[in-house]
Amino acid sequence: MTLYSKQLGDQGPLVVFESGIAATHLNWMGIAPRIAEFSRVFLYDRAGFGYSPAASEPRTARQCARELDPPEPAILVGHSFGSLIVRLFAEMHPERVKGLVLVDPILLHEWFPATETSRARQAHGIRVATWMARAARLGLVKLGISVMSRRKQKLSPATKQLLGEIEKLPPETWPFIRQHWSRPLSFVTMRRYLESLEQSCEDGTRFQSLGAIPLKVISGAHLTAEQRKEHEQWAALSSHGEHIVATEGRHWVHLDQPDLVVETIRQVCKDVTGIS
Repeated sequence: MTLYSKQLGDQGPLVVFESGIAATHLNWMGIAPRIAEFSRVFLYDRAGFGYSPAASEPRTARQCARELDPPEPAILVGHSFGSLIVRLFAEMHPERVKGLVLVDPILLHEWFPATETSRARQAHGIRVATWMARAARLGLVKLGISVMSRRKQKLSPATKQLLGEIEKLPPETWPFIRQHWSRPLSFVTMRRYLESLEQSCEDGTRFQSLGAIPLKVISGAHLTAEQRKEHEQWAALSSHGEHIVATEGRHWVHLDQPDLVVETIRQVCKDVTGIS
Protein backbone atom coordinates (compact mmCIF):
# COMPACT_ATOMS: atom_id res chain seq x y z
CA MET A 1 0.00 0.00 0.00
CA THR A 2 1.42 3.35 -1.06
CA LEU A 3 0.36 6.31 1.09
CA TYR A 4 0.23 9.86 -0.22
CA SER A 5 3.12 12.03 0.94
CA LYS A 6 4.79 15.32 0.13
CA GLN A 7 7.98 17.03 1.21
CA LEU A 8 8.94 20.65 1.78
CA GLY A 9 12.35 22.16 2.40
CA ASP A 10 15.76 20.97 1.31
CA GLN A 11 18.05 21.21 4.33
CA GLY A 12 18.18 20.39 8.01
CA PRO A 13 16.85 17.38 9.94
CA LEU A 14 13.78 15.53 8.69
CA VAL A 15 10.53 16.41 10.51
CA VAL A 16 7.59 14.03 10.00
CA PHE A 17 4.07 15.22 10.83
CA GLU A 18 1.31 12.91 12.10
CA SER A 19 -2.25 14.30 12.06
CA GLY A 20 -5.11 13.87 14.50
CA ILE A 21 -7.64 11.06 14.40
CA ALA A 22 -9.64 12.26 11.36
CA ALA A 23 -7.30 14.86 9.86
CA THR A 24 -5.08 14.88 6.78
CA HIS A 25 -1.72 16.44 6.05
CA LEU A 26 -3.57 19.68 5.27
CA ASN A 27 -4.04 20.14 9.01
CA TRP A 28 -0.36 21.13 9.20
CA MET A 29 -0.21 23.52 6.26
CA GLY A 30 -0.54 26.56 8.51
CA ILE A 31 2.94 25.92 9.97
CA ALA A 32 4.64 23.44 7.59
CA PRO A 33 6.11 26.14 5.31
CA ARG A 34 7.62 27.85 8.34
CA ILE A 35 9.15 24.58 9.57
CA ALA A 36 10.55 24.00 6.07
CA GLU A 37 12.69 27.14 6.50
CA PHE A 38 14.98 25.24 8.89
CA SER A 39 14.23 21.56 8.24
CA ARG A 40 12.99 19.08 5.68
CA VAL A 41 9.28 18.49 6.19
CA PHE A 42 7.57 15.18 5.44
CA LEU A 43 3.75 15.22 5.34
CA TYR A 44 1.50 12.28 4.58
CA ASP A 45 -2.08 11.02 4.76
CA ARG A 46 -2.84 7.88 6.73
CA ALA A 47 -4.70 5.11 4.93
CA GLY A 48 -8.32 6.01 4.23
CA PHE A 49 -7.91 9.76 4.61
CA GLY A 50 -7.01 12.51 2.16
CA TYR A 51 -5.31 11.18 -0.93
CA SER A 52 -4.35 7.77 0.52
CA PRO A 53 -6.18 4.52 -0.29
CA ALA A 54 -8.18 2.51 2.23
CA ALA A 55 -6.58 -0.19 4.39
CA SER A 56 -8.00 -3.55 5.39
CA GLU A 57 -6.20 -3.68 8.75
CA PRO A 58 -7.89 -2.35 11.93
CA ARG A 59 -7.43 1.37 12.49
CA THR A 60 -5.73 1.13 15.87
CA ALA A 61 -2.95 3.48 16.89
CA ARG A 62 -0.45 0.63 16.93
CA GLN A 63 -1.41 -0.49 13.43
CA CYS A 64 -1.00 3.10 12.23
CA ALA A 65 2.43 3.14 13.90
CA ARG A 66 3.33 0.00 11.96
CA GLU A 67 2.34 1.76 8.73
CA LEU A 68 4.36 4.90 9.54
CA ASP A 69 7.54 4.66 7.51
CA PRO A 70 9.82 7.72 7.67
CA PRO A 71 12.39 7.68 4.85
CA GLU A 72 15.15 8.14 7.44
CA PRO A 73 15.51 8.68 11.22
CA ALA A 74 13.43 11.76 11.96
CA ILE A 75 11.86 14.13 14.44
CA LEU A 76 8.22 13.09 14.74
CA VAL A 77 5.49 15.63 15.43
CA GLY A 78 2.02 14.38 16.36
CA HIS A 79 -1.25 16.08 17.22
CA SER A 80 -3.93 14.52 19.45
CA PHE A 81 -4.41 10.87 18.38
CA GLY A 82 -1.38 11.32 16.13
CA SER A 83 0.72 11.88 19.26
CA LEU A 84 -0.14 8.36 20.40
CA ILE A 85 0.83 6.97 16.99
CA VAL A 86 4.28 8.56 17.00
CA ARG A 87 4.86 7.69 20.67
CA LEU A 88 4.12 4.03 19.94
CA PHE A 89 6.38 4.21 16.88
CA ALA A 90 9.18 5.56 19.08
CA GLU A 91 8.68 2.69 21.52
CA MET A 92 8.80 0.19 18.65
CA HIS A 93 11.66 1.79 16.69
CA PRO A 94 13.73 4.11 18.93
CA GLU A 95 16.62 3.93 16.47
CA ARG A 96 14.44 5.64 13.84
CA VAL A 97 13.41 8.58 16.05
CA LYS A 98 15.64 11.59 16.71
CA GLY A 99 13.07 13.58 18.69
CA LEU A 100 9.37 13.93 19.47
CA VAL A 101 6.99 16.88 19.69
CA LEU A 102 3.52 15.91 20.92
CA VAL A 103 0.86 18.57 20.49
CA ASP A 104 -2.02 18.23 22.98
CA PRO A 105 -1.95 14.41 23.00
CA ILE A 106 -5.17 12.44 23.26
CA LEU A 107 -6.21 12.00 26.90
CA LEU A 108 -6.12 8.24 27.27
CA HIS A 109 -8.02 8.16 30.56
CA GLU A 110 -11.07 9.71 28.89
CA TRP A 111 -11.49 6.53 26.82
CA PHE A 112 -9.91 3.77 28.94
CA PRO A 113 -11.06 2.31 31.23
CA ALA A 114 -14.36 2.83 29.46
CA THR A 115 -17.19 4.55 31.31
CA GLU A 116 -20.85 4.98 30.53
CA THR A 117 -20.07 8.48 29.30
CA SER A 118 -17.15 7.48 27.08
CA ARG A 119 -19.09 4.59 25.55
CA ALA A 120 -22.02 6.89 24.83
CA ARG A 121 -19.67 9.40 23.14
CA GLN A 122 -18.06 6.62 21.14
CA ALA A 123 -21.40 5.16 20.07
CA HIS A 124 -22.66 8.60 19.04
CA GLY A 125 -19.54 9.23 16.96
CA ILE A 126 -19.90 5.86 15.23
CA ARG A 127 -23.55 6.56 14.42
CA VAL A 128 -22.75 9.99 13.02
CA ALA A 129 -19.88 8.62 10.90
CA THR A 130 -22.18 5.88 9.56
CA TRP A 131 -24.91 8.39 8.65
CA MET A 132 -22.43 10.75 7.05
CA ALA A 133 -20.91 7.98 4.92
CA ARG A 134 -24.38 7.20 3.57
CA ALA A 135 -25.08 10.88 2.97
CA ALA A 136 -21.76 11.29 1.17
CA ARG A 137 -22.65 8.45 -1.19
CA LEU A 138 -25.79 10.39 -2.13
CA GLY A 139 -23.89 13.64 -2.62
CA LEU A 140 -25.62 15.24 0.36
CA VAL A 141 -22.45 16.02 2.29
CA LYS A 142 -21.02 18.06 -0.56
CA LEU A 143 -24.28 19.97 -0.74
CA GLY A 144 -24.41 20.40 3.04
CA ILE A 145 -20.87 21.81 3.20
CA SER A 146 -21.80 24.38 0.59
CA VAL A 147 -24.92 25.38 2.52
CA MET A 148 -23.08 25.56 5.86
CA SER A 149 -20.46 27.90 4.47
CA ARG A 150 -23.23 30.35 3.54
CA ARG A 151 -25.41 30.05 6.67
CA LYS A 152 -22.98 29.95 9.56
CA GLN A 153 -25.26 31.90 11.88
CA LYS A 154 -27.77 29.01 11.89
CA LEU A 155 -25.26 26.28 12.73
CA SER A 156 -24.89 24.52 16.06
CA PRO A 157 -22.09 25.74 18.36
CA ALA A 158 -20.10 22.51 17.78
CA THR A 159 -20.32 22.87 14.00
CA LYS A 160 -19.39 26.54 14.20
CA GLN A 161 -16.35 25.64 16.28
CA LEU A 162 -15.24 22.98 13.78
CA LEU A 163 -15.61 25.35 10.85
CA GLY A 164 -13.77 27.99 12.83
CA GLU A 165 -10.81 25.64 13.28
CA ILE A 166 -10.72 24.86 9.55
CA GLU A 167 -10.83 28.55 8.71
CA LYS A 168 -7.59 29.04 10.66
CA LEU A 169 -5.86 27.03 7.94
CA PRO A 170 -4.61 28.73 4.76
CA PRO A 171 -7.60 29.50 2.46
CA GLU A 172 -6.00 27.56 -0.39
CA THR A 173 -6.48 24.34 1.63
CA TRP A 174 -10.24 24.78 2.11
CA PRO A 175 -11.37 23.39 -1.29
CA PHE A 176 -9.29 20.24 -0.72
CA ILE A 177 -10.66 19.76 2.80
CA ARG A 178 -14.21 20.06 1.42
CA GLN A 179 -13.29 17.56 -1.28
CA HIS A 180 -11.91 15.03 1.20
CA TRP A 181 -14.94 15.26 3.48
CA SER A 182 -17.34 14.81 0.56
CA ARG A 183 -16.00 11.26 0.12
CA PRO A 184 -17.73 8.30 1.82
CA LEU A 185 -14.32 6.74 2.54
CA SER A 186 -13.39 9.54 4.95
CA PHE A 187 -16.39 8.77 7.16
CA VAL A 188 -16.00 5.00 6.84
CA THR A 189 -12.39 5.37 7.99
CA MET A 190 -13.38 7.69 10.84
CA ARG A 191 -15.92 5.09 12.03
CA ARG A 192 -13.22 2.41 12.02
CA TYR A 193 -10.95 4.60 14.17
CA LEU A 194 -13.76 5.21 16.64
CA GLU A 195 -14.59 1.51 16.81
CA SER A 196 -10.98 0.82 17.86
CA LEU A 197 -10.50 3.89 20.05
CA GLU A 198 -10.82 2.13 23.42
CA GLN A 199 -8.33 -0.53 22.30
CA SER A 200 -5.89 2.15 21.09
CA CYS A 201 -6.08 4.02 24.38
CA GLU A 202 -5.69 0.86 26.44
CA ASP A 203 -2.53 0.15 24.46
CA GLY A 204 -1.35 3.69 25.11
CA THR A 205 -1.66 3.33 28.89
CA ARG A 206 1.14 0.75 28.80
CA PHE A 207 3.75 3.50 29.04
CA GLN A 208 7.28 2.44 28.07
CA SER A 209 10.45 4.44 28.58
CA LEU A 210 11.67 6.45 25.60
CA GLY A 211 15.20 6.63 26.96
CA ALA A 212 16.92 9.92 26.22
CA ILE A 213 14.99 10.88 23.07
CA PRO A 214 14.41 14.67 23.09
CA LEU A 215 10.71 15.02 23.89
CA LYS A 216 8.41 18.04 24.14
CA VAL A 217 4.77 17.65 25.17
CA ILE A 218 2.51 20.67 24.66
CA SER A 219 -0.80 20.80 26.53
CA GLY A 220 -3.68 22.92 25.27
CA ALA A 221 -4.56 25.97 27.33
CA HIS A 222 -8.11 24.64 27.83
CA LEU A 223 -7.07 21.60 29.88
CA THR A 224 -7.58 21.38 33.62
CA ALA A 225 -4.70 20.79 36.01
CA GLU A 226 -5.92 17.22 36.43
CA GLN A 227 -5.93 16.60 32.69
CA ARG A 228 -2.45 18.06 32.34
CA LYS A 229 -1.13 15.46 34.78
CA GLU A 230 -1.46 12.82 32.08
CA HIS A 231 0.62 14.93 29.72
CA GLU A 232 3.22 15.31 32.47
CA GLN A 233 3.36 11.51 32.54
CA TRP A 234 3.96 11.49 28.78
CA ALA A 235 6.82 14.00 29.15
CA ALA A 236 8.40 11.90 31.90
CA LEU A 237 8.87 8.99 29.48
CA SER A 238 12.18 10.53 28.38
CA SER A 239 15.06 11.72 30.50
CA HIS A 240 15.09 14.70 28.12
CA GLY A 241 11.36 15.31 28.31
CA GLU A 242 9.70 18.68 28.86
CA HIS A 243 6.06 19.58 29.47
CA ILE A 244 4.84 22.89 28.03
CA VAL A 245 1.42 24.48 28.55
CA ALA A 246 -0.05 26.70 25.84
CA THR A 247 -1.41 30.05 26.99
CA GLU A 248 -4.27 30.51 24.54
CA GLY A 249 -6.67 28.61 22.29
CA ARG A 250 -7.88 25.07 22.64
CA HIS A 251 -7.06 21.60 21.27
CA TRP A 252 -5.57 22.60 17.90
CA VAL A 253 -2.59 24.36 19.45
CA HIS A 254 -0.73 24.56 16.13
CA LEU A 255 -3.59 26.69 14.78
CA ASP A 256 -4.28 28.74 17.91
CA GLN A 257 -0.69 29.33 18.98
CA PRO A 258 1.44 28.47 15.93
CA ASP A 259 4.51 30.40 17.11
CA LEU A 260 4.75 28.15 20.18
CA VAL A 261 4.65 24.96 18.10
CA VAL A 262 7.09 26.27 15.48
CA GLU A 263 9.60 27.37 18.10
CA THR A 264 9.26 24.08 20.00
CA ILE A 265 10.02 22.12 16.83
CA ARG A 266 12.90 24.48 16.08
CA GLN A 267 14.36 23.80 19.53
CA VAL A 268 14.19 20.02 19.05
CA CYS A 269 15.88 20.42 15.66
CA LYS A 270 18.67 22.33 17.41
CA ASP A 271 18.88 19.67 20.12
CA VAL A 272 19.33 16.81 17.64
CA THR A 273 21.78 18.64 15.35
CA GLY A 274 23.83 20.33 18.05
CA ILE A 275 23.46 23.68 16.27
CA SER A 276 22.83 26.59 18.64
